[in-house]
Amino acid sequence: MYHLGVNRSYEGFGPAMEAAVMVRRDESLKTCMKIVYIDVAKRNKTSRENVRRNITTLVRVIWKDGNRELLEEMAGRELKEPPTCQEFIWLLADYMKWGM
Repeated sequence: MYHLGVNRSYEGFGPAMEAAVMVRRDESLKTCMKIVYIDVAKRNKTSRENVRRNITTLVRVIWKDGNRELLEEMAGRELKEPPTCQEFIWLLADYMKWGM
């Protein structure tokens, strides 16, 4: 995610990576992100709402000040608006899987 313009100083960095790894390992989780958020929250001793909010903030930072070109490359299309938290995790998981 460093290439997207964010680093570990953002609270959503670690949870986004954890969630993406979970989805990469088990793509069936794409259909129920609530389970992913709950699991990541438990491991980080926080709530799923905090996990989701922190990842959403991370996405907004990338959208506003980060490498939007890479984000669009990951999506395979031009993005008119920032991806949702769920979409971002899917993009990140696919990016990790295919090693783009």
